[in-house]
Amino acid sequence: MQTALCEPLSAETMPGWRRQRASGGGVLLDLASHHLDLLRWFLRDEVETVAASLGSQVTEQDTAQLALTMRSGIEVQSFFSFRSGLADCLEFIGERGTLRVDRHSPVLTLGLPRRFGYGVRHAWVAPTAPLLSWRLYRAVRPSYDPSYRRSLQAFVHQLLGRPAAGASLLDGVRSLEAVLNAEASAGQYPVPLSCALC
Repeated sequence: MQTALCEPLSAETMPGWRRQRASGGGVLLDLASHHLDLLRWFLRDEVETVAASLGSQVTEQDTAQLALTMRSGIEVQSFFSFRSGLADCLEFIGERGTLRVDRHSPVLTLGLPRRFGYGVRHAWVAPTAPLLSWRLYRAVRPSYDPSYRRSLQAFVHQLLGRPAAGASLLDGVRSLEAVLNAEASAGQYPVPLSCALC
Protein backbone atom coordinates (compact mmCIF):
# COMPACT_ATOMS: atom_id res chain seq x y z
CA MET A 1 0.00 0.00 0.00
CA GLN A 2 0.91 3.61 -0.49
CA THR A 3 -0.76 6.55 1.20
CA ALA A 4 -0.36 10.33 1.21
CA LEU A 5 -2.04 12.99 3.32
CA CYS A 6 -0.84 16.55 2.75
CA GLU A 7 -2.47 19.76 3.93
CA PRO A 8 -0.42 22.74 2.71
CA LEU A 9 -0.32 25.39 5.45
CA SER A 10 1.90 28.44 5.74
CA ALA A 11 3.50 29.03 9.14
CA GLU A 12 1.80 32.45 9.30
CA THR A 13 -1.74 31.07 8.96
CA MET A 14 -1.13 27.84 10.92
CA PRO A 15 -2.60 27.81 14.45
CA GLY A 16 0.10 27.93 17.13
CA TRP A 17 -0.65 24.45 18.47
CA ARG A 18 0.06 22.90 15.04
CA ARG A 19 3.55 24.43 14.87
CA GLN A 20 4.98 22.64 17.90
CA ARG A 21 5.00 18.94 18.73
CA ALA A 22 4.64 19.60 22.48
CA SER A 23 1.20 21.18 21.94
CA GLY A 24 -0.07 18.34 19.72
CA GLY A 25 1.27 19.61 16.42
CA GLY A 26 3.31 17.95 13.74
CA VAL A 27 2.12 15.82 10.85
CA LEU A 28 2.28 12.49 12.70
CA LEU A 29 -0.26 13.47 15.35
CA ASP A 30 -2.29 15.78 13.13
CA LEU A 31 -2.39 13.88 9.82
CA ALA A 32 -0.82 10.40 10.04
CA SER A 33 -3.17 9.33 12.82
CA HIS A 34 -6.08 9.47 10.35
CA HIS A 35 -4.39 7.19 7.83
CA LEU A 36 -3.34 4.80 10.60
CA ASP A 37 -7.01 4.53 11.54
CA LEU A 38 -7.97 3.91 7.91
CA LEU A 39 -5.24 1.30 7.39
CA ARG A 40 -6.41 -0.69 10.41
CA TRP A 41 -10.04 -0.42 9.26
CA PHE A 42 -9.56 -1.22 5.56
CA LEU A 43 -7.10 -4.07 6.18
CA ARG A 44 -8.69 -5.36 9.41
CA ASP A 45 -5.13 -5.67 10.67
CA GLU A 46 -2.76 -4.17 13.22
CA VAL A 47 0.57 -2.38 12.80
CA GLU A 48 3.50 -4.68 13.59
CA THR A 49 6.51 -2.40 12.95
CA VAL A 50 6.98 1.23 12.03
CA ALA A 51 9.95 3.29 10.89
CA ALA A 52 9.83 7.04 10.34
CA SER A 53 11.81 9.82 8.75
CA LEU A 54 10.84 13.25 10.09
CA GLY A 55 11.59 16.71 8.73
CA SER A 56 11.19 20.15 10.28
CA GLN A 57 11.56 22.65 7.45
CA VAL A 58 9.41 25.53 8.72
CA THR A 59 7.59 24.13 11.79
CA GLU A 60 8.30 21.12 14.00
CA GLN A 61 7.73 17.80 12.24
CA ASP A 62 6.09 19.35 9.19
CA THR A 63 6.95 16.36 6.95
CA ALA A 64 7.16 12.64 7.62
CA GLN A 65 7.63 9.40 5.74
CA LEU A 66 6.51 6.14 7.35
CA ALA A 67 7.33 2.55 6.50
CA LEU A 68 4.85 0.23 8.20
CA THR A 69 4.51 -3.53 8.28
CA MET A 70 1.16 -4.93 9.29
CA ARG A 71 0.86 -8.19 11.25
CA SER A 72 -0.29 -9.95 8.07
CA GLY A 73 2.92 -8.89 6.32
CA ILE A 74 1.38 -6.12 4.20
CA GLU A 75 3.88 -3.29 3.73
CA VAL A 76 2.75 0.33 3.68
CA GLN A 77 4.65 3.44 2.57
CA SER A 78 3.12 6.76 3.68
CA PHE A 79 3.94 10.44 3.20
CA PHE A 80 2.55 13.31 5.30
CA SER A 81 3.25 17.01 4.92
CA PHE A 82 2.19 20.56 5.71
CA ARG A 83 4.60 21.73 2.96
CA SER A 84 3.41 19.75 -0.10
CA GLY A 85 0.42 20.04 -2.43
CA LEU A 86 -3.03 18.92 -1.26
CA ALA A 87 -3.42 15.12 -1.17
CA ASP A 88 -5.42 12.52 0.74
CA CYS A 89 -5.34 9.11 -0.92
CA LEU A 90 -4.72 5.43 -0.28
CA GLU A 91 -3.59 2.97 -2.96
CA PHE A 92 -4.04 -0.76 -2.53
CA ILE A 93 -1.53 -2.40 -4.86
CA GLY A 94 -2.49 -6.03 -5.41
CA GLU A 95 -1.45 -8.91 -7.61
CA ARG A 96 -4.13 -8.20 -10.23
CA GLY A 97 -4.53 -4.43 -10.03
CA THR A 98 -4.43 -1.23 -8.02
CA LEU A 99 -7.38 0.37 -6.24
CA ARG A 100 -7.12 4.07 -5.42
CA VAL A 101 -9.32 5.76 -2.82
CA ASP A 102 -9.05 9.55 -2.94
CA ARG A 103 -10.92 11.87 -0.56
CA HIS A 104 -10.84 14.66 -3.14
CA SER A 105 -12.36 12.54 -5.90
CA PRO A 106 -15.82 10.94 -5.53
CA VAL A 107 -14.88 7.91 -7.63
CA LEU A 108 -12.83 4.81 -7.00
CA THR A 109 -10.04 4.26 -9.50
CA LEU A 110 -9.24 0.66 -10.39
CA GLY A 111 -6.07 0.18 -12.42
CA LEU A 112 -5.77 -3.14 -14.25
CA PRO A 113 -3.16 -4.46 -16.71
CA ARG A 114 -3.95 -3.67 -20.34
CA ARG A 115 -5.34 -6.60 -22.29
CA PHE A 116 -2.90 -5.93 -25.11
CA GLY A 117 0.44 -4.23 -24.72
CA TYR A 118 2.12 -2.73 -21.71
CA GLY A 119 0.60 -0.42 -19.11
CA VAL A 120 -2.49 0.11 -17.03
CA ARG A 121 -6.10 0.65 -18.05
CA HIS A 122 -8.66 2.17 -15.71
CA ALA A 123 -11.75 0.04 -15.14
CA TRP A 124 -15.08 1.61 -14.27
CA VAL A 125 -16.30 0.92 -10.73
CA ALA A 126 -20.10 1.13 -10.47
CA PRO A 127 -21.18 3.56 -7.73
CA THR A 128 -23.50 2.33 -4.99
CA ALA A 129 -26.76 4.11 -4.08
CA PRO A 130 -25.22 5.75 -0.95
CA LEU A 131 -22.29 7.02 -3.05
CA LEU A 132 -24.65 8.50 -5.65
CA SER A 133 -26.61 10.19 -2.85
CA TRP A 134 -23.38 11.58 -1.38
CA ARG A 135 -22.27 12.89 -4.81
CA LEU A 136 -25.59 14.67 -5.27
CA TYR A 137 -25.38 16.25 -1.82
CA ARG A 138 -21.75 17.30 -2.47
CA ALA A 139 -22.84 18.94 -5.75
CA VAL A 140 -25.21 21.16 -3.75
CA ARG A 141 -22.90 21.61 -0.71
CA PRO A 142 -19.29 21.05 -1.90
CA SER A 143 -17.72 21.36 1.56
CA TYR A 144 -20.12 18.88 3.23
CA ASP A 145 -18.33 16.19 5.24
CA PRO A 146 -20.36 14.32 7.91
CA SER A 147 -17.37 12.45 9.37
CA TYR A 148 -16.60 14.98 12.12
CA ARG A 149 -20.20 15.03 13.32
CA ARG A 150 -20.34 11.22 13.32
CA SER A 151 -16.99 10.95 15.14
CA LEU A 152 -18.09 13.33 17.88
CA GLN A 153 -21.44 11.54 18.28
CA ALA A 154 -19.67 8.16 18.60
CA PHE A 155 -17.24 9.59 21.16
CA VAL A 156 -20.08 11.00 23.29
CA HIS A 157 -22.01 7.69 23.06
CA GLN A 158 -18.96 5.79 24.33
CA LEU A 159 -18.47 8.24 27.19
CA LEU A 160 -22.11 7.64 28.15
CA GLY A 161 -21.49 3.87 28.19
CA ARG A 162 -23.40 3.12 24.99
CA PRO A 163 -22.04 0.53 22.53
CA ALA A 164 -19.52 1.73 19.98
CA ALA A 165 -21.08 2.40 16.58
CA GLY A 166 -17.77 3.00 14.84
CA ALA A 167 -14.20 3.35 15.97
CA SER A 168 -13.66 2.68 19.66
CA LEU A 169 -11.47 4.48 22.17
CA LEU A 170 -9.10 1.51 21.86
CA ASP A 171 -8.81 2.26 18.14
CA GLY A 172 -7.62 5.75 19.05
CA VAL A 173 -5.11 4.32 21.51
CA ARG A 174 -3.71 1.97 18.87
CA SER A 175 -3.23 4.81 16.37
CA LEU A 176 -1.55 6.94 19.02
CA GLU A 177 0.79 4.05 19.90
CA ALA A 178 1.80 3.77 16.25
CA VAL A 179 2.47 7.54 16.09
CA LEU A 180 4.58 7.49 19.26
CA ASN A 181 6.55 4.47 18.03
CA ALA A 182 7.08 6.22 14.69
CA GLU A 183 8.54 9.23 16.49
CA ALA A 184 10.78 6.96 18.56
CA SER A 185 12.01 5.17 15.43
CA ALA A 186 12.92 8.33 13.48
CA GLY A 187 16.31 7.70 11.94
CA GLN A 188 16.56 4.14 13.28
CA TYR A 189 15.62 0.68 12.07
CA PRO A 190 11.92 -0.38 12.19
CA VAL A 191 10.70 -0.56 15.76
CA PRO A 192 8.27 -3.31 16.86
CA LEU A 193 5.05 -1.77 18.10
CA SER A 194 4.95 -1.90 21.88
CA CYS A 195 1.30 -2.41 22.68
CA ALA A 196 0.34 -3.07 26.27
CA LEU A 197 -3.27 -3.70 25.18
CA CYS A 198 -2.54 -6.15 22.33
